Amino acid sequence: MRAEILILALAGTACLPGGDTLARLQAAYGADTAARLEDPLTATVLAGALGADLCVTSGTGAWSAVRAGDAPPLSYELADALGAPVVGEVSEASALEIRLDEVAIMGGTDRIVRLTAVDGSPFTVTGTVADPDGGQVGRFDLSVVDGCSSQWARASGSATWTDAAGVEHSLDFPPESVGEGGLDWPGEAGWLPATGTVAWTARIDSEPRSFTSADASGI
Repeated sequence: MRAEILILALAGTACLPGGDTLARLQAAYGADTAARLEDPLTATVLAGALGADLCVTSGTGAWSAVRAGDAPPLSYELADALGAPVVGEVSEASALEIRLDEVAIMGGTDRIVRLTAVDGSPFTVTGTVADPDGGQVGRFDLSVVDGCSSQWARASGSATWTDAAGVEHSLDFPPESVGEGGLDWPGEAGWLPATGTVAWTARIDSEPRSFTSADASGI
């Protein structure tokens, strides 16, 4: 049973009799799925927003002036959502390579994010997220379509995350069923996308679960 059906069932239980055991089980299942989805979905949206932001700033020279320990030249909203990270390393030798320290993502506040951005057609970003001890938390690969600006950017790609319980979460934007597209960020929205869809899958307690957002505005 798809997670979105069960999450809708959760909203409907307020109208059902208190003794309806099946409805209570559905509500608990839906609430558990929503709770497990929250961190990887948020992390994926943040990764996409990072890619969109890098697409806008990579050719402006903003990263050339940055040194280790500085605040990164990200939008205020995105930096705040990432927990006010600091720059660990920056290199522009053959591609823009960045290490961000003290990043708040996937339930932690001290993650290390490594990014490689290649300015081409499209603009591409690959990234890894790790604990300070080197434990892998996630990886993402995305593309930003030509024409990105501070007013609009569209990113598409995939991400894989491992939560504290060892569960692996896979997310795609857009889902394969949608085809072309991605998540759209208008400048005034900060790090939150305005349109697009995201698909999530995970195996929890040996059971496959999935969720597809109807529209990014509801994330």
